[in-house]
Amino acid sequence: MFNIIIVNNDFKKVKRITNSLLRNIEYVKISGIVSNCKELAKIFEKKNYNILVLTDIVFKKIECFSKFGQAFIVLTDGKAENDVSEENKMDKEENDEEESDENTNILYINEFLSDKEIREKVNLFIKNQNHEYIRNRIIMILRDLGFERNKKGTKCLIESILHCYINRYKYYENNLEKNVYPHVAKVFNTSAQNVKSYTIRSVNYMFTRGSSLHVAKMEEFFETDYMRKPTAKTVIRTILDQLCIEDGGREFEEEE
Repeated sequence: MFNIIIVNNDFKKVKRITNSLLRNIEYVKISGIVSNCKELAKIFEKKNYNILVLTDIVFKKIECFSKFGQAFIVLTDGKAENDVSEENKMDKEENDEEESDENTNILYINEFLSDKEIREKVNLFIKNQNHEYIRNRIIMILRDLGFERNKKGTKCLIESILHCYINRYKYYENNLEKNVYPHVAKVFNTSAQNVKSYTIRSVNYMFTRGSSLHVAKMEEFFETDYMRKPTAKTVIRTILDQLCIEDGGREFEEEE
């Protein structure tokens, strides 16, 4: 669930956003409405929010905007979509020097589009943000177990788990070789056999050469021991179960 805060002092725009813009969009809860940046900074002292919905004028006034949330929906007053100001271009260039990943957490939309067009764009944006949110949760679980994110096997594990999570009722009931590894292979421009090999080697390495602390964590997490190393499928399945439990649901269920 994404907690959204709206930053706007125009009552009519706020009403449109709350009643139309975010209607019938999954993963969303409007948690607050403020009229200026000062109020925004104040409430962030108490609680964090995933997405901010604001105008381009307010967005330009926010310094170091990345500290305010994971994503932004910026309403423009007629600019072309994704038309970034010179100031924000400079900010983005500076961020790009520090981070190699492309900044995809900002959506610029023309507020004069129809409600339907805006909902479609916001829906897709939030869906993509949700995938990144799940990916980060997977990364945190694997990191806590000692997996190194920059390793090929770990990268393959992350994509495999994410793919299963997103398509839980469509793909996972069949085997990994048929439905998951081919997808991951396309992501990394390699073969499904390589993905399988990297994933298995990564799991085996962590159980045979990982630190004693991480091995103990994995034995507890996967309910196994050094005599019974878990398979890649067990690792994927167990992490899927953990994600579902954290989401407030039961363990991972396949479609019957």
